[in-house]
Amino acid sequence: MPQSGHQNYVAEGYNAPLDTFQVALLSVKLPFLQEWTHKRRSIARQYERGLIHTSAILPGFRVDSEPTFRSYAIRLPRCQMIYQGLRDAGIEAVLHYAPPVHHNTVYHDGLPGSQSLPVTDKLAEEVICLPVSPENTAEETNYVIDVLCRLLDELS
Repeated sequence: MPQSGHQNYVAEGYNAPLDTFQVALLSVKLPFLQEWTHKRRSIARQYERGLIHTSAILPGFRVDSEPTFRSYAIRLPRCQMIYQGLRDAGIEAVLHYAPPVHHNTVYHDGLPGSQSLPVTDKLAEEVICLPVSPENTAEETNYVIDVLCRLLDELS
């Protein structure tokens, strides 16, 4: 049984979910894309300012990049404990790619070239994604920061 927040894929597949209803919905949402992207970037900057002096390893970006932030991925020690603490506080933190894809059932016979991926395995144990939704308020983002800082203090 996977740990809380972990996925386990049992078959290869594709993620191509655009049916006609979703296309219609997307055409309604598309005019808001720039505004939502700006809001996501603002939330990411708020996380950076609030977490810069913690033990969290924050993402770095090239100067010429313009990330849009589906989530805000950080690296933490004892990630599973932090994840559970955030979830217990009502925060929709996510463990993406945990365990890493090459450990999923679909590849029980092995993924070519994946016999030893120690960096991937280490990162999968350390990465947690914080919520970055255009609907999040500054107060909600501060709540995430405050809870995360408290959890990190408790673990140090």
